[in-house]
Amino acid sequence: MNQLKEMLRLQNEINCKINHDWIDLSRPWFRAIWLEAAEAVNDHCDWKWWKHGADNREQIVLEVVDIAHFLWAQLIQDCGAIPDDSRVQAFASQMQSVLSSEEPMGVIEAFEALAQATLTSKRAELEAFARVMLAVDMSFEELFRSYVGKNILNRFRQDHGYKSGDYHKVWQGREDNEHLTELLLELSITSDSFSTDLYQGLEARYPK
Repeated sequence: MNQLKEMLRLQNEINCKINHDWIDLSRPWFRAIWLEAAEAVNDHCDWKWWKHGADNREQIVLEVVDIAHFLWAQLIQDCGAIPDDSRVQAFASQMQSVLSSEEPMGVIEAFEALAQATLTSKRAELEAFARVMLAVDMSFEELFRSYVGKNILNRFRQDHGYKSGDYHKVWQGREDNEHLTELLLELSITSDSFSTDLYQGLEARYPK
C-alpha cells in the first residue's frame, strides 16, 4: 500500500509541475494507456509471424513503466484527487489479488486485454494492468523501483534545464540513465525516503 501511495504522490507532483490544475482538465490519460500498450506489442513483442523475432523484456518493462505513469494519472483523475489511504489500500489489494492468485496470460494477450478494458471504460483498469505485470513476470517491487527511477529522473531533468536545453545528459562520460541504474541498486526501496534519496544521489553526481 505504501509503495502505491508513494507512486500516486510522485505522479501528482510531476503533473503539477506542468499544470497545477491538471486534474480539472480531464485529460484522456486512458488514451495514452492503450496506445502505449499497442506500442509495446508492435515494437517489442514477437507477433510478426512472417519474420524471426523474440520478445524484448527489457523494452517491454520500460513500456509498462510508461503505462504506469498514465495509469496513476488516470486513477487520480477518476478519484478527483489523490485517493485517501483506505482507497489506496483497496486499489493495492485489487492489484495484489491478481498478482498472487491468477495464472499469467500471454504477454500480447495481456496488453490487448488492457487496451480493450481501457477503451471500454475510459478509466484506470488496475486489474488489467496487474495482468500485464503478471504476464511479463514483473513484481510490484520491480514496478516501484523502475517507476520511481523514471519519475525522479524526469523531474531532475526538468529542474536542471531539460526544457531550455541547458541540461547535460552525459556526466563523467556516462549517460544519466547509467547513473540512475547504479543509484537504484545502491538504495533501499523499503526506505521511506527512497525517492528523496534518489534525487539527492543524482544531485550529488551532477556536475556543478
